[in-house]
Amino acid sequence: MTSSHLPAISASLSAEAAATASVEQVLGWLETADGLSAAEAAERLQRFGPNALRSHHVRAWSVLVRQFRNAVMIMLAITALASYFLGDHTDALIIGIILSASVGLSFINEYRAEKTAADLHDSVHHRAQVRRDRTVIDVDVVDLVPGDVIRLWERPCRLMCG
Repeated sequence: MTSSHLPAISASLSAEAAATASVEQVLGWLETADGLSAAEAAERLQRFGPNALRSHHVRAWSVLVRQFRNAVMIMLAITALASYFLGDHTDALIIGIILSASVGLSFINEYRAEKTAADLHDSVHHRAQVRRDRTVIDVDVVDLVPGDVIRLWERPCRLMCG
């Protein structure tokens, strides 16, 4: 089986066309009938890459710079500079302290929150059952490739109304 035409198909195939096509058509486009072989899945993983979004790395400098993208912070900084250059050094110092405290506290809170979110994202791993070599196996969703036949099952669910 060759997957040389998969990028062209995926680029020209709209979501609506794929959703309205028959199962047989979609399986034909993806060159799979009863799932992929382990070798074909490995080749497609190499070709298309992992089924994952780039992870978000928290950078302290970017969090700090974002604190100054706030109109109130910019206004306080301009006011502090204007007070300093107009000779009112006491007001400039007080405004600078308030600005520093606000930026510092906001930075600490936002950095901790982003770090916690990144840690949670890294700790959660989703699994899927796919058919490979005519057997259903459990794989990490990062290892899913175009053409994988995923096993879905119905679970009981309860709607919560408030």
